[in-house]
Amino acid sequence: MKVRAHDKTVGILGGVGSESTARFFLKVIKNTPAKTDQDHLRIIIDNNPNIPDRTLAILGLGISPVEEAK
Repeated sequence: MKVRAHDKTVGILGGVGSESTARFFLKVIKNTPAKTDQDHLRIIIDNNPNIPDRTLAILGLGISPVEEAK
């Protein structure tokens, strides 16, 4: 049995920049050799806006986003 791309599920954990999540998703779509919608990968996106700001954490001024991103 041949495994096709749409037989697999890909997960995208987003929220560390909602626009970055959307841009990454678009890149996946554009780089998938699909001729029809049904040929695309099954993708589940979890865009979690509760992840603390990573920039503040890097500067030592905020909470680390690591725990929320797990």
